[in-house]
Amino acid sequence: RARTGCPCVRTPANRRRLMTCCRKASGQEGSRRAAKSQHTREQILDATLRCLVSAGYAHSTIDTIASRAGVSRGAMTHHFPSRADLFREFGPYLVDLRIAEYEEVVRRISARMNGLPTPANMRETVNLLHHRYFNRPSLLALEELLLGARTDVALRDIAGMAQRELDRREMAVRTACLPVWKGLDASSELLRDMMTNVLTSLAITPAHLMSSERHEHLCDLMAAVSMNEFSRAYAALKPAGPA
Repeated sequence: RARTGCPCVRTPANRRRLMTCCRKASGQEGSRRAAKSQHTREQILDATLRCLVSAGYAHSTIDTIASRAGVSRGAMTHHFPSRADLFREFGPYLVDLRIAEYEEVVRRISARMNGLPTPANMRETVNLLHHRYFNRPSLLALEELLLGARTDVALRDIAGMAQRELDRREMAVRTACLPVWKGLDASSELLRDMMTNVLTSLAITPAHLMSSERHEHLCDLMAAVSMNEFSRAYAALKPAGPA
C-alpha cells in the first residue's frame, strides 16, 4: 500500500499536536518580534532625549536621532515615518520619565517629614527638587520642546499637551504622597509654579553666571515664602474655635 505523508502526522492526534506546536512556535516568534520592535522604539526615544539635550530641538533631525540610536534610516522611518510622528510619541514618553523622577523625590520628602512641615523641611524640599528633579536631562529636553514650540506649529500642540499632563500628574503625586497638603490645592499649585519657574531658571543658567552665595540665598527665600504660604493656608483651613 502506498505510503502518504510523514508517518508522524498520519493520525489525527499527531496532527493536532503538530498544529499546536506550530501555533506555539509562531506565537513565540511573534512575541520576540514585538519585544524587539518595542526595544528599538525605546532606543529611538532615548536617543531623541539625548539629542535634545546635546544639540537642541532644531538640530534633532531624523538622521541625527537615528545615528544616535544606532539604527538605520529605514528602521527609523518604519517606526516613525516623520519627525512629527516621533515627537508625538516622545511627548508622553518624556512625561512618564519626568513623573517617575518627580515621584521619587516627593517620596523622599514625605519620608523625611514628621507631621506638619517645618522651615527646615521646606529648605530640604527646595534642595531635593533642585538637585534631584530639576537638574536632570529630562528637564532640559522638556525645555527644548517648549522652546521649539514657539515657532513650530506641529510641535506646539505636542508640547502643550505634555505640559498639561505633567502638571496634572504632578498634582496627583503630591496629593497621594503628601496628605498634609490636602485641601490646599490653590497654595500647592501656586508654590509649585514658583519653584518650577525659579528652579528651571537655575537649571538652565550657566553656573558661572550666578555665584553659589546668590544661589543659596534664592533657595532660602523660596523656602521661607513656601513656609509662610503653607502656614497661612493651613490656618485658614482649620475650623474656627468657639467664640
